[in-house]
Amino acid sequence: RDLDLVGGDVVEVSPPFDMSGNTALVGVTMMWEILCLLAESVAKRKGRLPAAA
Repeated sequence: RDLDLVGGDVVEVSPPFDMSGNTALVGVTMMWEILCLLAESVAKRKGRLPAAA
């Protein structure tokens, strides 16, 4: 991945209006993916990425 991310955002997830819970689950999943990509991007910038296994 050659991404240089500096931020991420999930907008308009409202669990009270999501009777099935699917929108909240997708929102949380997207936020998790964004956080993982941001962590990787920061590690890469600081030269702290571990060697590939």
